[in-house]
Amino acid sequence: MSEEQREQITARPLKDTIQKLTEGAKKRNLHPATYYAMILDKAAKLETKDGAIIVDKSILKDTYCDSKKVEETAKEQAEKKFEEWSISDEKISLENYEKRLREWCALNSMNVKVTDNTESITYEVNHGIDKLWSKFQCMMNMGIFELMKQTTKNHEIRKLSWSITISKPPV
Repeated sequence: MSEEQREQITARPLKDTIQKLTEGAKKRNLHPATYYAMILDKAAKLETKDGAIIVDKSILKDTYCDSKKVEETAKEQAEKKFEEWSISDEKISLENYEKRLREWCALNSMNVKVTDNTESITYEVNHGIDKLWSKFQCMMNMGIFELMKQTTKNHEIRKLSWSITISKPPV
């Protein structure tokens, strides 16, 4: 943690939450209070209001300067998101991916449509932002599927939405 000025607050998380946070701190070799503060700081930076997505300015500045940088940053973010997911207690599965995608879209006032066919599953997100955002999100999610060992059949990057179709895993 940085040497920025800190203040103390009192919080009363649920017992299960405290247990998960303590386990997370232990995995990272951190004192629980340090880990809790890191999570609160990160959550405050990512707070959303009225559908606006608040993202650290440095990420936007570096990401949206050109199309090639978008691809590089999307790959890096896919790896980070997958790593965070891997160390959580949540099973890595398509069902949990969909749950996470739906929660993220709901939090950010975006529409998600999932079409589950016999041979494939299509995830489509309508965000209403711009084509570079579509490219970033599509490439990042394709990176997550790659790390999940899922086969991407098709993807589309449009001005206000993106979609990915993956092969349905054999049962």
